Amino acid sequence: MKREPVTHKNDLRFYRTLNELSMTKLAKLLGKDAETLTLIEQGQRSPTLETAWKIADFFGIPMMELFFREGDEIPARTIVKTKRGESLRSSIELISSEKTVL
Repeated sequence: MKREPVTHKNDLRFYRTLNELSMTKLAKLLGKDAETLTLIEQGQRSPTLETAWKIADFFGIPMMELFFREGDEIPARTIVKTKRGESLRSSIELISSEKTVL
């Protein structure tokens, strides 16, 4: 019996643009290749578990909010935004303490 491949979706573009980050800047901050992150964001490549955790941790959100399977209900988003000009890890400011569905 042949298994159908699972198509994964992600909200990487949403969180990247919310924080006003170019792909190049995000790649540099994560220590990852911009081309790889672009393919992940476009859904053309699935991230390794390590990369998925690193990206989610960087934005301060649960990994299951960032990456999910096609057909699943879109998860509620935890809205976080960074202060301009500061490192993301030290400047995450919670905009809403409640989950917000956009």
